[in-house]
Amino acid sequence: MTKAPFPGNIIPANRISPVTAKLLQYIPVATSADGLTYYNLPDSEHENQYMGRVDYLIGSQRLYGRYLYTDYQRKPVVGSVNLLTSTRGFDLPTQSASFNHTITLGPTLLNSLIVSYSRNHSQILSGARSASPISASTMWRIRIQRNW
Repeated sequence: MTKAPFPGNIIPANRISPVTAKLLQYIPVATSADGLTYYNLPDSEHENQYMGRVDYLIGSQRLYGRYLYTDYQRKPVVGSVNLLTSTRGFDLPTQSASFNHTITLGPTLLNSLIVSYSRNHSQILSGARSASPISASTMWRIRIQRNW
């Protein structure tokens, strides 16, 4: 390694690995004098959110329930000729629900019960030709809390 520039600023073909040579077929050659490649990348994404909550207060007791649903999606882009325009997508639906019961038992005594549920079923979508979901997860969470 001399760190000297290649003659004519061109890397000799015998110095490029066969894997790299195959991959370079799918990357466009720079079209500008500065050596940069410019391209457009479509972006199709959207999100839906729904939330509801109910509160109820009677005497020394308070009850509430809450539900949230959100779904954030981005479509994968399959780059058949140009690898630079290929990108992964995702589908991120999430649900959560919570219930709370609080009761005041005296001037210095309070009891609170909270039960929560959360589910995240995420899919990462490949930008490769036969795209299919490659990961999914589900999370359950229950929390009970007492304050004395």
